[in-house]
Amino acid sequence: MGRIRGITEKRIAERLHLSIASLISTRMRDDRLNLVTVTHVNVDRELEHANVWVCAPSLGDDRSEQVLSALSGAAGFVRHELSSRLKLRRIPELHFHWDFTPDQAAKIEKIIDDISSPYDDTYGNGNS
Repeated sequence: MGRIRGITEKRIAERLHLSIASLISTRMRDDRLNLVTVTHVNVDRELEHANVWVCAPSLGDDRSEQVLSALSGAAGFVRHELSSRLKLRRIPELHFHWDFTPDQAAKIEKIIDDISSPYDDTYGNGNS
């Protein structure tokens, strides 16, 4: 029974992920939600709560706060739209979170790019 339940949770999370992403990009007319990406959705075992992680390119210091405020304010609208799109007995309560993974990945990539290898001057870059 646990295996079936896990599969159901995963499928519902995937359906929520696709539907919420579609709603944000097509139906929500809030400028704060420009270029917002849904990165992950996780649903609890009882299908009562869904954690939705989002990210967006940083256009300012408070970008995450603006996006989360807009999404939290529109949670009722999103749930209503999901109820008409998805054939679920109950639409979970949505909890939006900022996903820092892309920001962290960009920082790590920059650090790696900034590191100069001692072999660069010796082998093959033509600066010798």
